[in-house]
Amino acid sequence: MRSIVLGVLALSLACARPAPAADGLAALAFAQGMGLDQVGFVVLDAEDGQVLAEHQGDRGVVPASVAKLPTAIAALAVLGADHRFETELAMQGTTLVLVGGGDPLLTPEDLRPAFRRLKERGARIERFVYDASAWPEMTEIDPAQPENSSYNPGIGALALDFNRVLVDWKAGGREASALAVSDGARLRADGIRLLVSPAPVPLPYRFLSEGPDRWLLANLPTAGRAWLPVKRPALNAALVVRRLAEREGVSLPMPVPGLRPADARRLHLHESPRLAEVVRRLLEHSNNMAAEMVGLGTAARLRGAPPTSLADSVTTVDSWLRTAVAEVDWSGFARANHSGLSPTSRTTPRQMAGLMLKGLVLVPELPGMLPAREVTEAEPGEGAEGDPKTATTLAVRAKTGTMAYARGLVGLLWTHSGRRVAFAVFTYDEGRRIAFDATLDRRIPEMPAAATAWIRHARGLERGLLRSWAAAY
Repeated sequence: MRSIVLGVLALSLACARPAPAADGLAALAFAQGMGLDQVGFVVLDAEDGQVLAEHQGDRGVVPASVAKLPTAIAALAVLGADHRFETELAMQGTTLVLVGGGDPLLTPEDLRPAFRRLKERGARIERFVYDASAWPEMTEIDPAQPENSSYNPGIGALALDFNRVLVDWKAGGREASALAVSDGARLRADGIRLLVSPAPVPLPYRFLSEGPDRWLLANLPTAGRAWLPVKRPALNAALVVRRLAEREGVSLPMPVPGLRPADARRLHLHESPRLAEVVRRLLEHSNNMAAEMVGLGTAARLRGAPPTSLADSVTTVDSWLRTAVAEVDWSGFARANHSGLSPTSRTTPRQMAGLMLKGLVLVPELPGMLPAREVTEAEPGEGAEGDPKTATTLAVRAKTGTMAYARGLVGLLWTHSGRRVAFAVFTYDEGRRIAFDATLDRRIPEMPAAATAWIRHARGLERGLLRSWAAAY
């Protein structure tokens, strides 16, 4: 069956048939306040690659987080589903070395056993070194995104708690702290400095400088909390680990950057979950930091050396992609990063539908890693006899992507006839997106109400298309 898919895919992607029921598509778009020029999709039979429907299949769109799918498929194919990222604690004399290996799910709890053993031994540590040399550190994913959004943190080989901290305050900010938060610990993040403005300023959180990160807080309510991104992840991780050691009764000096000595003795090795589980989680939660770190690890394997930058990493992975999925015409495809957090990235519905089809061959476990999407057979209140409880739910597994005036959904749909189809649908208002970017203030993380409403309508259009495909095929 795989040979059939590969043989037919190249021909079917190039020779698509017109989408059926064009008047139905127009009605769906009109109902959501969308123009047909904003919608593009391609639907493929997952068994033989036949194009079942398409509309503007070659239109270039902003993929948003749908761009995580190429990262996930490449990582699983290159590194293997059983790959695990390693974090090491090593000793050389009285020097302790923390070595980052790109684990995107690392928490302080993962290192606690090592410090309990050190406490039992009564070890004396005079120098604490952190090694994040596996690849370069970046202070943010995309410089065009809000600087105070936790989804745009720094990236590096040593990360902790998704490179974000919880800022908790009382008394209008006069009592404020930054905490590293995980399931098993709440530790002070000494790499984050919080300053409170005595005078009103326009915004509540303003980034001032990095290393350690300094934030200005102002106009805060009496009490509250907010997540802020970490700009220097390796330093932050080392300082939080120092707090963890202190809690376990082990005194560590202030950390300094450095390299693991070749003759250092391994004290503790933590392995991440299998890559298959890491990918499942990053797709389910659409975590940008995890996608970037997985992509960097993939590029390092392909290059046989650390990538020199995030751009270099993406170029390496996408070059592999063009060769491994040669059945797809990648003309115009461009990614600024591994997570999709950029308005400059571009893809087409045909490219993503084709990638999904080839992904089933490269990564047979892929369907189980895609998030399940709840799409009912009818809108609320439209079930049999008006009872929404009787409305059936479509079997859909897909990855979403959402930015202001850009929305995508790519995945698999099981139709009423039992057919499995691969699909990619994008809704994109290029004019509004360009206007949005032209007036973007990086200090403001909130999306405007008009963009939020537009995204809601785009989701409605997606649901209508999925229902029509489930019935038609």
